[in-house]
Amino acid sequence: MPKLSDLPAGRKGKIVELATQDRRILCKLANLGIIHGTLLRVVSRRPLLILQFGYTRVAIDPVLAAQIQVEIID
Repeated sequence: MPKLSDLPAGRKGKIVELATQDRRILCKLANLGIIHGTLLRVVSRRPLLILQFGYTRVAIDPVLAAQIQVEIID
């Protein structure tokens, strides 16, 4: 399963797993709206990953994005 950090700009994905048990990280992601089942698009990759889902855009660190597994949506 690809990681969010592997998606190129412009690609869409669906979050299928948050590969961490750290409650602080899970809470931070949930507060940003990044939860299991979220459909998103990678807007930009530099310097941080800019993600868009719905009308919301957030920036996350690539290290954090590497802990998020996605299903690629065409």
